[in-house]
Formats: sequence, C-alpha cells, structure tokens
Amino acid sequence: MKENRIYWLDNLKWFLILLVVLGHAIQHTYADFGQNSLFRAIYSFHMPAFMAVSGYLAWKPKTVCVSATDYLKKLFRRVRQLVIPYMIWSLAATFVLAGGLGVADVVSLVVYPERNLWFLWVLFMIFVCFETVRLLASRCPRYGDAIVVASVVVVYGAVSLCHTHKFGLDSMRYYYIFYCLGFFAHHYKQVFSLPKPVIAALFLLWCVGAHYWQLGGQPAWAQGFGLLGAATVYSLFKLIVAVSAILVLLGLFSRFANRRYASTPLGQVTLGVYAIHQTVIGVVCNGIRGMMPWGQVAVNFVVGLLVSLLVIWVLRRCRATRHILLGETSA
Repeated sequence: MKENRIYWLDNLKWFLILLVVLGHAIQHTYADFGQNSLFRAIYSFHMPAFMAVSGYLAWKPKTVCVSATDYLKKLFRRVRQLVIPYMIWSLAATFVLAGGLGVADVVSLVVYPERNLWFLWVLFMIFVCFETVRLLASRCPRYGDAIVVASVVVVYGAVSLCHTHKFGLDSMRYYYIFYCLGFFAHHYKQVFSLPKPVIAALFLLWCVGAHYWQLGGQPAWAQGFGLLGAATVYSLFKLIVAVSAILVLLGLFSRFANRRYASTPLGQVTLGVYAIHQTVIGVVCNGIRGMMPWGQVAVNFVVGLLVSLLVIWVLRRCRATRHILLGETSA
C-alpha cells in the first residue's frame, strides 16, 4: 500500500523528539538545569511545537458534518493511541524507578499527570475538546473557523477561573493555543508560507526571547509590572517566543526538508521514544555521576535514545504490542 505521509512533518517530529531527549539528558545531569542556556532554549518551544504538529494533522481538506457515531469512534481511537500507552508506560516507569506501585500511583496519573508522561494525557484532553468544538462547528460551517478561535478564548478563560493545577487542565489551556495554531497553519497554508526575510526576523526574535525565557515562575525582569501584571506579561512573552519558533520551524522544514531521508521513518515512532527514554536516562544517570557534566549529558542522550529505539524495534515486531504500547494504527 502506498504511503501517504508528509515527509517534512516526520522530519520535524524526529528533530523535536531529539530535543526532548537532549532536554531530559540535561535535566538529569545538572541540579540547576533551569539555568542552563541550552535547556531554556529547548524548552521555550519544543513541546508547543509538538502540539502544533498534532494540530496541523487535525485539519482535513474537506469539512463535513460529523456524526455523533464518527465522533465517538475517533474518541475511542485516541483512547487506544494516547491514554492506554500513557497509563502503561507511566506505571512501568514508576515501578522501575521507584521500585514498586501503589493505588496512589494509579490515581496520580489522572489527578497529577504532569508527574508522568503528561504530553500524552494533555494531548488527549485537547483532542477531545477540539473535536467537540469541531462537531459543533460542522453544524454551521460558515462560522467554523470563528468557533474554533472562540474556543481558544473560552478554554483559556474557563480553566483560569478553575484555579487548579490538577487533571492537566493548566497545561491544556496553554497548549490548546498551539494545537489550534497548527490547525490553522495547515488550513491556511498560503498565509503561513512566510517569506524568508520574515522567517529570519522571527528566528532573531526567538533567539532574543529564549535568552530571557525561564522555567516556572516569572523572571526578575517581569516583576516591575506588579504581581498580576508580571504573570500576564510573562505568559504573553512565552507565547510570542514559542509561536516565533514554531513559525520558523514550519517555514524551514516545509521548504527544505520535504523529502524522505534515512531518518524520516523515525518520525513515526516519536511516541515510543517519548514514553521510554526518561526511564532509561533515570537508570543510566545513577551510574555515571563521576563523569564530567558534558560527558553525562552525552551518555544520557545517546543511551536514552538508542535503548528507546531498540525497545521500539522489538515492540514493533508484534502487532499487539505496537498497537497497545506504541499507539500505532496499522501494521
């Protein structure tokens, strides 16, 4: 059967998962990893970019009136692709790294997903929200885009009013923006096909922004705006930095990486790499504490990546494991 894939998206996904592994290699090496310049640069955009890629793939050429049956089929399909791997791999990681499992560990997967493989859980929640909005919008296609845009405001506002960090809601309200950005980037490809000078300017904007980006809380430079002002200004700042990087990546990869390289198929196994590599790094890092920091980062990165790919290769030999553990839909 002929493949119908967008090669540059596979290449982009592979590039992004390499950054994910590198970021975690740094995190497991440095106690003050939040002050590491490379770590901050990576974290300023890599997961928002992954969400944008997911949103990009959510757009379809023809918009039809979706039935409730089709909606439920897509929902259950995502449960198998995202929720089940999230549960299994998170519990496996907890068992390996903590030496056991308890009821509290199972409950925390839903209540505090950020402690585990949060991206899979948050992506599922975003998918449910977005597809529900699309189901409603399909009844009045003339205003479909406006309804999607309005949903961004509603989701962000509603979750903000909840004042909770449980169930992944806080992450959902932030990453839903990038999911919708990816959707519109595909829907209006001509608009998002930015000229090279604009891409260069956005890259410079990201470079400057990444220098002032900080993980968690508000940096000192934002404190002059007051408590509420600092939070609002810094949230907007992070949004601008991430969007700038995403637009640069979409522009560069769609132009210069839209062909099949030897590494392109690896873009199809990013879920597995994401699910496995942190456990591998968590085990490896305990045995290399005596090395120089740069050496630890290199070993964590290489071993974490290669072992993950080896496990994936083994799991893909069996139809059941590739479907259940890797979320793949076809052989």
